[in-house]
Amino acid sequence: MAADTVKWTLHKSCYMDLDDEHTVPENYLSPNNYVKKNDELANAINETVHIVKAWADRGAKKIDDSISFNPLIGQATKDALKPLIGRGNYKDNAKDIRDKFKKLATLEGPIGKDGDARGRYEQSNAWKSLQENNDHYLDFVIVCRPELTIRKGDFNPLGAPYDMVRLTQLYKGADLEVMILQEKDPGKWDELAQRLQAVTTRDRDLSEVRLHVAETITFHPLWIKTQMDKGFEGWTQEIFDQATAANAAEILKEKSKKNQQDLRPVDILLDASFARNMFHEMFHLTAFGRMSDDIAGAYWWANNIELQNRENPDLLAIIAVVIELLNREGSQYKISADGTVSQR
Repeated sequence: MAADTVKWTLHKSCYMDLDDEHTVPENYLSPNNYVKKNDELANAINETVHIVKAWADRGAKKIDDSISFNPLIGQATKDALKPLIGRGNYKDNAKDIRDKFKKLATLEGPIGKDGDARGRYEQSNAWKSLQENNDHYLDFVIVCRPELTIRKGDFNPLGAPYDMVRLTQLYKGADLEVMILQEKDPGKWDELAQRLQAVTTRDRDLSEVRLHVAETITFHPLWIKTQMDKGFEGWTQEIFDQATAANAAEILKEKSKKNQQDLRPVDILLDASFARNMFHEMFHLTAFGRMSDDIAGAYWWANNIELQNRENPDLLAIIAVVIELLNREGSQYKISADGTVSQR
């Protein structure tokens, strides 16, 4: 059996709440006593995926306009994207991005949202039945807290983390383990020295058994908590005011020096958007290209202007953001080649 479209669902950490003590069962690294519904978080994650699909759909259409024979139709989009994909043949580059966006827009889910006799989301019969497909590895689960146990073996007699979502042995110090340890200490997103918003997990080699194991996008539980505390507000007027301020570039100079990154005003908007984070992670999935972060500089505006790597997930997310800002309801914004943000 084979699936026609890529399908996704939620892990229990995205639609259930832990007990008040955050109980960690025996042989577990992560708290795992989920006892009550958390529809607020589930709805927020579901809405973010809906936004991602909408950005991909509108992005594909606007990019199509930008390569139209009628220059009046898509000139604004073309002008906005040229700093990002203008090196070489713009038309060919634009078609490549358009096709990537079109595929993402066909994403289907969340499977099992309404539940059935077996349960909701990843526990549902609707999701479990997909495991029969030989290309179920192209589907994926969104996880809001890693589910890790400790397992011993020939190569790890003292025990190492084991991913219960994907049934995979991890190495000591793996990113998913780091997330759980950071949730315990220091326990606050703003106090983390290393901030890893999300990890997309996939298999290096696909044996026959692993063809039936879905991939995962796992968000850092402290990053999720921060978003929940803010109501997943994203782009507020305060954020837009910061990004469009006349002295925004000057203010960012000190932060750029501290972070050893060349930050521009548009990066304020990129950093504030959970949808941009989700959009980025989608392109790490095998179904959407199995892309890796560019080791020369994966993130932020300046790096992506310089590299113009169409296989870098953050470039695709930035393109989606630029098109959204140009066309969103209400106040619209344009981004100049140097990363300055101005109201359109």
